[in-house]
Amino acid sequence: MKIIIDKKAVGEHEIVSLLDYLGDWYLDKDIFTDQQAGTSEYRLYAYLSDWFDDTTILDIGTRTGGSGLALSWNPNNSVISFDLVRWPSHDNLEKHNLDLRIGNFMEDETIDYSNVSIIMIDVDPHDGVQEPPMLEFLREKNWSGLLLLDDIGSIWPAIEAMWNEIPEPKFDLTDIGHFSGTGLVVFGDKYEVEVIDG
Repeated sequence: MKIIIDKKAVGEHEIVSLLDYLGDWYLDKDIFTDQQAGTSEYRLYAYLSDWFDDTTILDIGTRTGGSGLALSWNPNNSVISFDLVRWPSHDNLEKHNLDLRIGNFMEDETIDYSNVSIIMIDVDPHDGVQEPPMLEFLREKNWSGLLLLDDIGSIWPAIEAMWNEIPEPKFDLTDIGHFSGTGLVVFGDKYEVEVIDG
C-alpha cells in the first residue's frame, strides 16, 4: 500500500480539540497548545490515521494524551496509549477508540502486531537510550508499519544522533510535525511512503 503524505493537506487537516479532553489541567500546566503543522505534530498524526481503517495504533508515552487523541482522530481505528506512570491528565482521556494502559508495551502480550499499522514513540527523558531497544524489539518481531518519532531535531542531540543511525527508510517531517523534530520510519515492506508538497 502506498501512503502519500501531502504537506498542504496535513496543514489543513482538522483535529480533535485537545482542550475538550484535557481541560483545565492542560491549561494550568502552561503546556504549549498551538496545534499548527510545523509547530505541533497533531495534524500530521490525525492525517495519518485517515489512511487506515480497522487497524491498531500504538502511542508510546501518553503523558498529556495529545498524541493519543490526535492518532484516534479516525473513529474506525483503535489506539492503545502506554505510559509507565499515571499523570493527572489521564483522568480526562476517555474516548471510545482510545485505550489507556499503564505499563511497558513490549511486555503486553495482547497486542497483535500484524494489525498494528502505526506506532508513535515519544518518551522521557530525551536521552536516546530508551528508543533503540524499542526499535530492536520491533525488528525482532518483523513488524511492518509506520513508526513516528518526536524530538529528532538538534534541540535534543541524543535523539537526533539516534535518528541519524536508523537504517530503515525514513522521512524528516519536522516542517509539518513538531517544532523539535518529527520523523517517520518505514518498517518492513507493507507500506510505501511518498511525501509531496500538495
